[in-house]
Amino acid sequence: MLDGPGLGLVWGIPFLGLLLTIALAQTLWPAAWSRHYGKLTALWMAAALVPLIVHFGAAGGAALETLLLLDYLPFVISIAALYVIAGGIHIRSRMSGHPGENAILFALGTVAGGIIGTPGATLLFLPVFLKANRWRKYRAHSLIFLILLICNIGGAFSPMGPPLLIGYLRGVSFLWTVRAMALPTLFVSGLLIAVYLILDSLLLYRREDSAARATQRNA
Repeated sequence: MLDGPGLGLVWGIPFLGLLLTIALAQTLWPAAWSRHYGKLTALWMAAALVPLIVHFGAAGGAALETLLLLDYLPFVISIAALYVIAGGIHIRSRMSGHPGENAILFALGTVAGGIIGTPGATLLFLPVFLKANRWRKYRAHSLIFLILLICNIGGAFSPMGPPLLIGYLRGVSFLWTVRAMALPTLFVSGLLIAVYLILDSLLLYRREDSAARATQRNA
């Protein structure tokens, strides 16, 4: 087995490169990304795996096998199961895109991210958000806050969120994660929701078309 903490930060470069590629390529080169994202992902995978096997030989191959069979495969199966379960749930609402309503939606979605996983929570709450805010001209910032809260931070306080699931599968106590991460998650998510309320209520919601706002409320 390889000593993970002793490998050094240099082995994380391919992973960092993959994250930056995903984050930047979709914005800077959307057409090229849609055609070649599979090739770019395979390139970064090769940049990680080939040096690992060349440098460590059989130990590197054994570590790769362990990673795929004992970590990655159970992780994918668990997240896929939660995603499928959430896909069978549909939320009906009469939300109007008001900042307060959006904030409540973000809070519920963040909690749900720690129960059914962030992919499942996103699948559940994103359609509700899009329907409620479809009339709004200024809504891009709301989507960013949804991504930060429901798609990311929501998975931080329990092992059902993807970032902590592998630790749980490796034997980390479920309740230990909840006890250790509940308060930090509550603080960060509460802070972001407060910032959203201030930004949307004081600056952007007032600039929306009043006629479109009335139509949405009466729909």
